[in-house]
Amino acid sequence: MDFEAYKFRSVIFSDKSRIEKEYVEFESGIRQYDFLVHDIGHNALDIVGFFRYFQIASSLGPVEMKLHNMISPGAKNAYSLKDVAFNRKHYLYNEKITVDVDGEDYTFKIDGIGPQAVKITVQITYDEIANSQKPLERKLRNMINNLYRGPLNNKVTLEKITAQWEKEEAEKQKIHEEVLEEEKERERKKKELEDFLNSW
Repeated sequence: MDFEAYKFRSVIFSDKSRIEKEYVEFESGIRQYDFLVHDIGHNALDIVGFFRYFQIASSLGPVEMKLHNMISPGAKNAYSLKDVAFNRKHYLYNEKITVDVDGEDYTFKIDGIGPQAVKITVQITYDEIANSQKPLERKLRNMINNLYRGPLNNKVTLEKITAQWEKEEAEKQKIHEEVLEEEKERERKKKELEDFLNSW
């Protein structure tokens, strides 16, 4: 994780409540959607959309139509759609659906089949948020910069984050070097054994 990503994660973890349940708005085809920042993980944010069965059954929105076709193209109303979704729950879990976000495709997975709605989720890593120019990542980056403007512009906070990042990077480097040394030692012993066996 580079420093910008680490910085974002650090300020978010200092106060998750600022961003949790915030809405991310975007266009997909003819529709405007509001998705939620739903879970804050160690490496990524979960961006989630909830689609009620009556929406899926009746809407001409591109996401709703894809969900309808995935669950049951023949279902005529929300009740039959829900019944089919529950009967096919184990098949539908982790199925993928492509969602156009402001002209860029993202792959969401079906992450929940509830009594009222279907939940779809995509994970966006902090590295992607910090560095990508794709629309969803840009929206999240702007959101973080706005919601955490104070900590991100606080000299003392940034110095603490920088010190912690440098410490963790040094520890990672040390572990990496130890692993390389162990690998070299294994190779040396292997060669010793091969040389010994070949000398007979």
